[in-house]
Amino acid sequence: MTATTIRVQIAQRKDTAANWHNSNPVLLSGELGYETDTKKLKIGNGSSSWRNLDYFYNAKIIAGNTEAETVDTGSDGHFKVTTEGTERIRVGPAGQIGIAGANYGLAGQVIASGGPSGAVSWGSAIAGLTATAAELNLLDGTTAGTVVASKAVAVDGNKDLAGLRNLTLAGDLTVNGTTTTVNSTTVTIDDKNIELASTESPSDASADGGGITLKGTTDHTWNWIDSTDAWTSSEHIDLASGKEFKINGSSVLSGSTLGSGVTSSSLTSVGTLTSGTWSASTIAVDKGGTGATSASAARTAIGVAIGSDVQAFNQRLADVAGLAATDGGFIVGDGSNFVLETGATARTSIGAQTLAADLTALSSCQTGGASAIAALTSTEIGILDGATVTTTELNLLDGGTSATATTLAAADRMVINDNGTMVQVALSDLVTFLENGTASNLVIDGGSF
Repeated sequence: MTATTIRVQIAQRKDTAANWHNSNPVLLSGELGYETDTKKLKIGNGSSSWRNLDYFYNAKIIAGNTEAETVDTGSDGHFKVTTEGTERIRVGPAGQIGIAGANYGLAGQVIASGGPSGAVSWGSAIAGLTATAAELNLLDGTTAGTVVASKAVAVDGNKDLAGLRNLTLAGDLTVNGTTTTVNSTTVTIDDKNIELASTESPSDASADGGGITLKGTTDHTWNWIDSTDAWTSSEHIDLASGKEFKINGSSVLSGSTLGSGVTSSSLTSVGTLTSGTWSASTIAVDKGGTGATSASAARTAIGVAIGSDVQAFNQRLADVAGLAATDGGFIVGDGSNFVLETGATARTSIGAQTLAADLTALSSCQTGGASAIAALTSTEIGILDGATVTTTELNLLDGGTSATATTLAAADRMVINDNGTMVQVALSDLVTFLENGTASNLVIDGGSF
């Protein structure tokens, strides 16, 4: 039989994706359905409706005589790559990528190659990576532990970093170390409060010795000492002019004034006091005071009471104190004041005669008068002190025989020796003596008693 060739042109069913979806027909087994707008193709199985059929994307890539890869699509809309019968990569309908089956990567995660003999896997995630090539190039040439200009910064294995210059922090800085060294000329801090020894459990014991040390030839320190419970300075404190020391808002000491609130003090000595008011208790005599609250009591306390210990002020005594200490001078009164006189002026003022007149007076005494005067004792002279007797009267005692006619009266006096003491006796006492009958053998004018 001779072969006959019949040329046939077959037209496949076709429509838009929307129409296929809406009509949702069941294609015969092996029947083709083509979407004219999406260029996709489905093959019927005789039972499934259009919506339940998978699109046909099946293809094989042959390397030599060995099947290397299969790329197809599933009914779930995934794009799959299979090698040696194992799914390796899947692209989901939302564009997500899975490795080794449905193992989709996390956001920002990158694919890492295991090398010539290793499988592809997911590497570390880079969340929100927006770096440009120029920015990533900053890592090129970076030296760990050392800052390189215009390059990224990386610490070394000890987490150290050197060479950094100016640094501005927008947040907090916490240093957990044992020593913080700042090699700068000026440290400026906006904070108005600096805390030292700010540990988890601060105490006075742990703060002992804390403070500030200024290095010099010797250390100049300002430290807290726990044993004294006080701040202690190794140096002088020199306040500026017009400044003062205050305690609880009250001035206690300035450059020239002790605060008015200082009412108790342990001062052992002070300078010269030029003014002020003493309002404390009295100061005892043995402490340099008088122990008294009045002038009179003060004089008595120190032994200068007026009238008993010392003479009250007297103008005449003041006159005497003002006289010159002149050799041979006499202090005599002139009727209103005491004056200093010497020589004849002094003798005249005190009523003394000249030397010749004195000798003449002595020579007029009865025999033995001069010798008697020379023999007077101090006691006898004391008796004569203030006597106003005249020479004639003294001569009567010295054996004088001249008599003066007079009429005796009871009030008249006579001098007798009263058992060794010369006394004046009234004549009336003599009459009493004579009348009491105790006298005997007494002859007066020839009469007997």
